[in-house]
Amino acid sequence: MNSPFLFENIVVLLLLIGIFTGSLYLLLSKKLSDYICNRSKVFLVLYRAATSVALAASLVGLFSGIWLFYLIEINDFSRDCWKRSYQWQTIVPGMSHDQAAEIMGKPFSIYRYQNGEQSTYCINPISGLDSGTIIFSGNTNEPELKVFSKTPDDQTVLENLRGWIPDKSSKTYANYAEIISDSSAFCAFYGLFGLAILTFYPFKMSELSTLRMLYTPLAALVLKAIYESHRTAVWDFELFSVSPLFTIIIIGWIVRLGIILGSD
Repeated sequence: MNSPFLFENIVVLLLLIGIFTGSLYLLLSKKLSDYICNRSKVFLVLYRAATSVALAASLVGLFSGIWLFYLIEINDFSRDCWKRSYQWQTIVPGMSHDQAAEIMGKPFSIYRYQNGEQSTYCINPISGLDSGTIIFSGNTNEPELKVFSKTPDDQTVLENLRGWIPDKSSKTYANYAEIISDSSAFCAFYGLFGLAILTFYPFKMSELSTLRMLYTPLAALVLKAIYESHRTAVWDFELFSVSPLFTIIIIGWIVRLGIILGSD
């Protein structure tokens, strides 16, 4: 079962795809480049610099959007969580343990104590694995466990289902921010890795392609800044590879610049 925000999430994803596609088109369009070049070569340089930066930033945004959409809407675990969230209000005090278990499925964790049990469920994939708790109780006269209470209450869950953008002070908002931050750092690092590989592309290429390659350091600077501002826990390999990758990109830029200046 999808989240109640499926339509909004699709719109955001399509918007990110549109921004990335538009940035790519603006960067690669020969017609636009020729049109601007006929007006002013200074504007052409600024135009290509801006589109290179926009493409790098939009790539990170698109990847983060795709990853977030997968976690919220496509992942089987998340769909199960949303299903429990929709069914949360059907769990009422006095309901038998077996009835509740049939509705909610397997809990994330169970804590048993004398004459009782606490079952923890994920009812919101972004809020965390422990976003819902049901307490069952029983007694010596009636050994069958029954629902005693649950957290959060129905009203809170309904508000969460209606609130597309969570409150900034909530755990859900913090988890959203963490997912976006981690995915941005991941994409920025491998974007740098891709640019470093692209640097080894044959230096003897068409003049237009060579000119476009001169703007890779700007894209690399954007990716490096995104990575360094969002990275948290990373592997040592990843952390100590950023500067060498950036150095490779700069060396490639110097070689291509020399080729262009030498051909004039």
